[in-house]
Amino acid sequence: TTTTTTTPRPRRPTTPYTGNCESQGDVTFILDMSGSVGVENFDRVRNFTISAVRDLEVDNGFFRISVVTFSDAANIEFFLSTYQSKQEIIDAIRRIPYVYG
Repeated sequence: TTTTTTTPRPRRPTTPYTGNCESQGDVTFILDMSGSVGVENFDRVRNFTISAVRDLEVDNGFFRISVVTFSDAANIEFFLSTYQSKQEIIDAIRRIPYVYG
């Protein structure tokens, strides 16, 4: 009989950052509306996008958010400068309909 032993890959220890994050960033979410995606999967992606926005510091000005959708062509749903509050962004994402093709 042959015995195979797998040694786990060593991991570098990670130290969580405990300071104040003063970085700023622009985030563009690109959502696929191709026919192969379907309504159910588009809803999952939209909900994921909303969850990600909730975790970003938008209201204090650290992040600006935009959304682009695509299928046969790209469509800018809203620009980085369109909304300033997290709730406005979440509401706008919720209003994006799934239009395939």
